Amino acid sequence: MSSGSRITRSSLAAAEEVASLSTRERLLFAQAVYEFGAKQSAWSEIAKLLHKHPLISRPKNFFTTQSCAAIYGYLMKEAGLERTDMCQAKRG
Repeated sequence: MSSGSRITRSSLAAAEEVASLSTRERLLFAQAVYEFGAKQSAWSEIAKLLHKHPLISRPKNFFTTQSCAAIYGYLMKEAGLERTDMCQAKRG
């Protein structure tokens, strides 16, 4: 099996996390990424926002910096979109 198609424990965990997200949670996640950008420095703010959101009822440690980055990567792959590190926050 090549390293490109290798399934790791973290990618399996991200797949399980994404599979458990409701449509509403996916939309709220996408909105948060749109507002803050898909960059390393934004994941902690995104996690904090989602953790405190009144429409989301998840355990305190569900949305973390690492899980948000993994969820984003998985959602982008699932949608057939290329993930770039150049994704920036919405400019007002």
